[in-house]
Amino acid sequence: MITVSADRLIFSFPERDARLDARVAAFIEAGAAAMLKEDRGAALDAVLARHPWAGQTAAWQQQARAQVARADDAKWAAAYEALLWSRAGGRTAQRPQHGVTISFMRTLRLPDDGKAYPLPPGLGCFPLRRIEDLGAATPPSWQRRGGVALPMYQGEAMWLAFSAPFAAALKIAAGGVNAATGEPFEVGLKRDPQDYVVLPQQPWLDGFCVEKGVVRQFVAMPLGQGYSAEEQITGEARTGGVQLAVVPLKDEVRWRELQGRLRCTLEDLVPTFLPPLAPDRLGPRAAHAPMPPPMAAAPAGAAGGAMGLGAGGRMKQSIFHDPRPLDDYDLEGAEACFLHVLNSAMWRAIAHEAPPQPPVTAEEYSRHGLPWFDYYRDDLQAIRGSGILAKLKSVFAVAAEKEAPVFQDEGPMPALEVVHLGPSAPPNSVRGWRGV
Repeated sequence: MITVSADRLIFSFPERDARLDARVAAFIEAGAAAMLKEDRGAALDAVLARHPWAGQTAAWQQQARAQVARADDAKWAAAYEALLWSRAGGRTAQRPQHGVTISFMRTLRLPDDGKAYPLPPGLGCFPLRRIEDLGAATPPSWQRRGGVALPMYQGEAMWLAFSAPFAAALKIAAGGVNAATGEPFEVGLKRDPQDYVVLPQQPWLDGFCVEKGVVRQFVAMPLGQGYSAEEQITGEARTGGVQLAVVPLKDEVRWRELQGRLRCTLEDLVPTFLPPLAPDRLGPRAAHAPMPPPMAAAPAGAAGGAMGLGAGGRMKQSIFHDPRPLDDYDLEGAEACFLHVLNSAMWRAIAHEAPPQPPVTAEEYSRHGLPWFDYYRDDLQAIRGSGILAKLKSVFAVAAEKEAPVFQDEGPMPALEVVHLGPSAPPNSVRGWRGV
């Protein structure tokens, strides 16, 4: 099942989730009965001996013991149930379904100057609308394909952000061209070369994988003028847009992996009943820089309406190798969706609403101190880049050949601090920036 919620595209598998949830519920019922027989006093002593609870005042320690003593069997069982449902993918007994979520992020367009830049942040999500909700004004071919639509300005860049409670394979194509391999888009999975990204290890994808550890940024350009990856590789401008397919794990594989998350002791539950820590022990709070003011209107883009994705500047980013066997995935359970990309003029005409304000320029990016990001995983192996995609001409190079510049000179990219994300990053680190 594919749904749109709050400008996010969600791939969910309700029947598969229902089977898994029945197993989780039975596991919780059996585990709660055993847990209630354990020594709560010993569990409390063990927790209070650890940081940060060990450094609290005597009064706080006394209050903690009193609160734990007041918790009866029903409260302990409820805490056990809530924790295990949370570990089962962030679900609850009342709201179990939680699928693969994809957001389409606005961002800074990189130049094609030979440098491989760090990751720019997300500057808000592109709005999504179901094709069914846009009415008869959409072309018949779009209505046959279904899916969703979003608006982009000509030359605007985009990256895709992912979240998933369980491992899944996600295939991404632009105009029918696989973004990992350059081969034609198909729903099935291939390992050599790997033609998909693996979730949740892969948090995002910014472009076409042109070499190991390097992508060329996704940039929206009008179809029919030779800019898109589709036109350069296939010689035609027939498909456009973005194609997505999610392949879930088989039921038994999901349950086997989930059981490891569901191991729980009384010590895991004790913090539920403790009073809040003193304010000076809560740790740093997230800070956000001031956001750029609204910008003047920019050209709407090509009048044709439908757009494709071309190759922009180079960026440091890896697609991670999937260590699991392909047999772990349920190919018959895959879900696929077509994402139509409209220029701003067509969006106004069909959706009857204004598109987002034009993207942030390099000068504004620098003036407001927006950050760069780096995502490093030395525990994962990156796949090699695609020889097919390595031959792509950037949209800048195509424009130069046409002697028809499509972008204004925005000046040099800002050289700012790089925020490192990954397993060793500070808790709750995000690649994003509010307010744009």
